Amino acid sequence: MKYLAVAVVSLAFATGVQADVLYDSTTDRAGAGVGVSSEGPLANSFSTNSLPPLTFNDLKLGLNVVDLDTKIGKSITVNLLGTVGGDMPGALIQQLGVIDDNDPELSGAFSLYDLPVTLLNPLDPTTRYWIELTTATDSGINWEFENSDAGVGTAGEWSATTDGVFANTPDNGPFVMMLQNIGAPEPVTISLLGAGLIGAAVLRRPKAK
Repeated sequence: MKYLAVAVVSLAFATGVQADVLYDSTTDRAGAGVGVSSEGPLANSFSTNSLPPLTFNDLKLGLNVVDLDTKIGKSITVNLLGTVGGDMPGALIQQLGVIDDNDPELSGAFSLYDLPVTLLNPLDPTTRYWIELTTATDSGINWEFENSDAGVGTAGEWSATTDGVFANTPDNGPFVMMLQNIGAPEPVTISLLGAGLIGAAVLRRPKAK
């Protein structure tokens, strides 16, 4: 009986949150990119599906930095934007973080920069959002290109620079980024979790003498 209750609790926690990749343009990286200062603000769009409201707690960006000796004290800001007109970056929803040029994770070679994030509100289902990189300083950070639109969630999306907004195509992919999303707990899982906790409480009750 004790092992059954433990199994139920374990199952509830194991299946309570559905982790998945919401967007991934890291599969065919170009090894080249554009500057956030010279071509920015830069942005990638992504869309949520029809599942319950989602969130994500991890954002990876393909970045490098050049002329580091002259960029001390420079930085870029990473924002979450809404959409206007269906395919244009919209209003600011939330600032996700700030990346300094002298961050030890950055170098002259493009690599995936891992930026932990905490969303203040869940994302709406079937909605387009944008990840934006912008700067008010002469930052040396560049955002890497993707060579295709074959990654998860990239087909049908858009990228944006100061030159305009461009549809992702097989030959003209977006900027390199990955979003890890976490789905809301399923109702059946919540029930299992409740049953497991009740079972555990019953097992802990002292036996009648």
